[in-house]
Parts: sequence; C-alpha cells; structure tokens
Amino acid sequence: MRHSVAASGASTQQGRQAPRGWTPIVVGNLVGLLFALVALSTKVVACCCSIATSARAIGKPGADAALWGLIVAAGLVLGSIPLLVGLAIVLPVLGHSTSHLYRKLIEPAPAPVPVKKSRKRTA
Repeated sequence: MRHSVAASGASTQQGRQAPRGWTPIVVGNLVGLLFALVALSTKVVACCCSIATSARAIGKPGADAALWGLIVAAGLVLGSIPLLVGLAIVLPVLGHSTSHLYRKLIEPAPAPVPVKKSRKRTA
C-alpha cells in the first residue's frame, strides 16, 4: 500500500482545517506562555518593577530602543541563515551586549563633582 504525495497533501490540508488539528497548536502556545510568564516573573528584579523600568527606558530614547530591536532582529536572521549554526555566535554576543546596554540605561549617571575655584592670594 503506497502513500501518494497528493493524499499526503490532502490529509495535511484537512488537518489544518479540522478543529482537532488546532488543539495542539493552541495548547502548545498556552504552555509556552506559562513558561514565559514564570521565567519573567522569577527574575532578580520583581516583575512589576522591571516592567516600570522597561517602560521608563523606552520612554527616554524611543528611537534607540527601536534601533536596538532592529539590530537584534537582523542578528537573529543572519545567525539563522547558516542552518542555525551562526546562532551559537550571535546569541551570546547579543546577550552580553544587551546586559551592558540595560545596565547603562538603568544606572543613574554619576553626579558631577563641583570644581572649587581657587583664589589667588596676593601678598
């Protein structure tokens, strides 16, 4: 009993249209959402605090955040081209630079030290 390509394509099309075919997709996405929520909420900084910090960060340099998002997206695309092997280089570089940029963004700038004017003494 041979399985033809046409029959295989028809069964795939039928599986996408059947409500039963959508169940694993929806359940998988919901499980992924739960994992993401747990991962985000168990960070060192509380979730609500990190959301407020991120909102402040995006509010300051909105164009900078958008540019960094484009750089991350381009890096992921370029790393994915060579059969995902390039991601072994791209992901650590992006993670390292993202952590440095985040620290630089949330740390307050050091206060300038006032320079005392020296008075000339006349004798």
